[in-house]
Amino acid sequence: MIDIALRTYEDFNTIMPVLITLRFVKGTKATLGFTKYKPTCVIELDGLNTQNMQEYVNLVWELVEQAGIPFTMHWGKFNEHLNSKRIKAMYGPKRTQWIKSRETLLSAEVRRVFTNDFLKRVGLCNIN
Repeated sequence: MIDIALRTYEDFNTIMPVLITLRFVKGTKATLGFTKYKPTCVIELDGLNTQNMQEYVNLVWELVEQAGIPFTMHWGKFNEHLNSKRIKAMYGPKRTQWIKSRETLLSAEVRRVFTNDFLKRVGLCNIN
């Protein structure tokens, strides 16, 4: 993963401030927790939220997928590359479990209030 991130930056042909850090953390039992692996090494690609950085991060994730390396990711700063296909690949049946739990806990009216474009894009809601 680190090799992919470094080679991608080297080949990107654009100088930009990118910070690559590694943290070892405990895994989680959370249904959609991104630290689902035990033990987990969180590799962070961080920088200014610019078009170039978005393109770089998207390319890294595409290359990681092509290499067949299983991964999840934090859904915070750079999440434009998250989509339904990636969420299904990352979480498998836990994705369906999350949707069913959401439907059990929230009435249809409340689900409509708490449904947004992000949830639709990543396939985490049934659109009625």
